[in-house]
Amino acid sequence: MSPFLLTCRHHRVSQESGNQQLRGEMQKSLTMWLFLWVSLLRPAVFGFQLNDTFGQFQSPGFPTAYGDYIYQTWNISVPRGFVIKLYFSHFNLEPSYRCGYDHIKILTEGQQLVKLCGETSTDTEEVPGDKQFFSTGNNMIVIFRTDYSNEKNYTGFAAHYAALDIDECDQAIFEEPFCDHFCHNYLGGYYCSCKLGHFLDSDNRICREGKLGEEKQDGERSKGPLKAPEVTTGVQEEKTLQSARDNYVSAIHTSYVSTWGRDDMQHKCSIAVCE
Repeated sequence: MSPFLLTCRHHRVSQESGNQQLRGEMQKSLTMWLFLWVSLLRPAVFGFQLNDTFGQFQSPGFPTAYGDYIYQTWNISVPRGFVIKLYFSHFNLEPSYRCGYDHIKILTEGQQLVKLCGETSTDTEEVPGDKQFFSTGNNMIVIFRTDYSNEKNYTGFAAHYAALDIDECDQAIFEEPFCDHFCHNYLGGYYCSCKLGHFLDSDNRICREGKLGEEKQDGERSKGPLKAPEVTTGVQEEKTLQSARDNYVSAIHTSYVSTWGRDDMQHKCSIAVCE
């Protein structure tokens, strides 16, 4: 074989090897950029999952000015038998009529609790101030959205949340008692017991007259703690628990749940919002 043909063949092999190496580097680079893109996009699409019993979160870039075209969500979830308290230690968003520009939305059970924006509350804008917001279940979603400009360098927000136990045994909270005789509350749930001469029925709530040892002993703890208002034992109980769940509202004073009510009553509280 002539030296010229050997040179051409060697050049072609070298070129093919170089092309393969270039394609490998391009594939690695593309994979890296795809990973970074998905990592950045995932919180915006699916939201940050907050599953601890307490925590905090802030607007992107806090405490410096937030950016443009932000759509960020935080999905807060606590164990059953608890509700969520949310409040803000810092709030500084662009003011706009009815919060049409930069704003925060708080949702629970698929319903919007409030829409927040601005620096001070007006007839068309609401800032949280010292207000505390409460979920009507064990989940809450916070949405932060901005428009195309933040010319005055508003600094955003710092939010805090905590799980609060529902006292199912508090008759000031619920219209109807969960237990026939005695109700015992604990963190995350409750259980029922009966007076002497009665036993707890199979629904773990109703007490039946009978002798000790009949089906259940007096005062015996029910099998498996109830998780009101999620757990139900029948159609009527379902309606009772659902009504209580939909209508309660809490007010916190030094970390104590002191007031529960309805928005059609003359309280300082409306559904899930207390001053």
